[in-house]
Amino acid sequence: MEIESRFPTLLMRRRGQGWGAGAICGAVAGVMLVTVVAFLTGKLDPSQTMLFMVPVPPQASKAPVLSVKEILTGMQPVRNRIGEPVMDAQPNRQIREALSMYDACSTYCCRRNMLMSAVGAAALTIGAPALAAETKTVLMGTDKGELKFVPDELTICKGDSVMWKVNKAQPHNIVFDEEGVPSGVSVDSISKEEYLNAVGDTHQATFTVAGDYKYYCQPHQGAGMIATLTVSA
Repeated sequence: MEIESRFPTLLMRRRGQGWGAGAICGAVAGVMLVTVVAFLTGKLDPSQTMLFMVPVPPQASKAPVLSVKEILTGMQPVRNRIGEPVMDAQPNRQIREALSMYDACSTYCCRRNMLMSAVGAAALTIGAPALAAETKTVLMGTDKGELKFVPDELTICKGDSVMWKVNKAQPHNIVFDEEGVPSGVSVDSISKEEYLNAVGDTHQATFTVAGDYKYYCQPHQGAGMIATLTVSA
């Protein structure tokens, strides 16, 4: 009670001594001026300068992580509990299985097929085209007009294709011997008994069964126009 009774008297005395509203504003302005000057000249403690800085959200300085699939397809990502992208389970399993079998392969074709399987599964997840099997070309007739297949011995991988193309000394055809192909292969599906008469005419077949194949050009078989094809697993 004594303090409250003395406060008005003290305030009136201060006002009598010249402590009005203008004096108070001047004092505040002086303190602010000193603070600003000290801040600009680096006199304040670095930790205190944080008071004058606008805080930046942590995520604003870090760009969001996008997968290749999201970029190429514009699809919304599938993420786990902590926000990380998650690859589809089935393609991920196919990739791991193919790569694990790669080390067990002993031939070029086996290793290539395992890599193709892995890349194909990865391409499927991002919506990109997978690697395609190879297509080898065999010319019918040499540039000099000799009655030969060029090359007359060829090795491909299972799943690859061969395209025969008329080059010289036509007409030609491609006939596979039923006794010269692996068991279970239909020669009708890979042969071309109709004559290819014009330069540039083609015939193409895909081979999915490993083994040795023998074929010939029927009108020129007697002249030695025969060839072999090896399909490797």
